[in-house]
Amino acid sequence: MNYKIKIILTIALLIAFAFNKANTVQKENKKHLITKDWNEKDKNIKNPELKQLIDELKKEFMFENDILNKDFKQKQQKLKEEYLLKRETLIKQYKTKDKELIKPIKKSNKKKPINK
Repeated sequence: MNYKIKIILTIALLIAFAFNKANTVQKENKKHLITKDWNEKDKNIKNPELKQLIDELKKEFMFENDILNKDFKQKQQKLKEEYLLKRETLIKQYKTKDKELIKPIKKSNKKKPINK
């Protein structure tokens, strides 16, 4: 019985690692998928002048693509910071409201009368 459980857990771990690595490979491939496609098409170009212009165009594309990605990450970071600040202010507001609503219970020194 224990042997079967160990085998099942081992297989599950192996599958989990395989899916995890597959996702990272796909992310890396998406980065330069367009340029790889262009490189395959550019192999058939015989004119050196045209090849040089296309290479310059690819470099320009990659440069602008990097700028857009950096700009997006900066905007995303600013948005995260803005919403983090909003979240913190909301939490502070509700904490003060909760404190106002909950009043401390005062203990009285009076003893309860005994029923006879």
